[in-house]
Amino acid sequence: MIHARIKHKSGAEDKRTALIFGPLLYLPANTLWQILRFSCFDNESMPQKGGELLHYEFWPNYSKTEHTSNESYVEPDLLLEFEYFNLLIEIKRKDVQSYRQYEGQWKNEIQAFTNGQTHGENKPLLLIALGGNTSPEAFHTPLGRVYKSSWNSLLNQICLRQEQEKPYTPAYHILHDLESAFGLYHEFRIRKWLGQISPYGITNNTSDTIRTIWKR
Repeated sequence: MIHARIKHKSGAEDKRTALIFGPLLYLPANTLWQILRFSCFDNESMPQKGGELLHYEFWPNYSKTEHTSNESYVEPDLLLEFEYFNLLIEIKRKDVQSYRQYEGQWKNEIQAFTNGQTHGENKPLLLIALGGNTSPEAFHTPLGRVYKSSWNSLLNQICLRQEQEKPYTPAYHILHDLESAFGLYHEFRIRKWLGQISPYGITNNTSDTIRTIWKR
């Protein structure tokens, strides 16, 4: 949450961004990238490696808005500058369509970031649209590629990675806390939750009970 306080952000979406991505950035760069990469639905064309995380910024503000539909500034939720590419992340608070992503917003953010690049900077640019997607397919623009993810998919990757980590290491504890943070939004790993349900067989007695209840 420290990043939300530093940038004077108080909205629910911004708080969630800081709560989840703040701890994620403490992970080794390769672990961070693999979690983000495999959380995306259509990820086959994504880089396999990102290299070191050279710089990050929450809510970067781009005032150079030429060729965008914004007149004042453009502000994605997160910028991650990896060794081999740059990554913008546009975040919606929930996965439901009422918090819908917009193609025009992606294009504006990609264009505004490109406007601010100095001559000679030619690393590939990617954008991950997290939450609020209506389809899983990746989206390509002349300046960058957009990949789609969901909060549930991100949570599943965090949990899978935790299972692969050695117990009681710093990364293990960070991933454990992240899973707990998702619980604050009533989001839990489905497979883990289902695995805790005891199997229940349907017998003739069960069928008789159901018919009795149905007649009431």
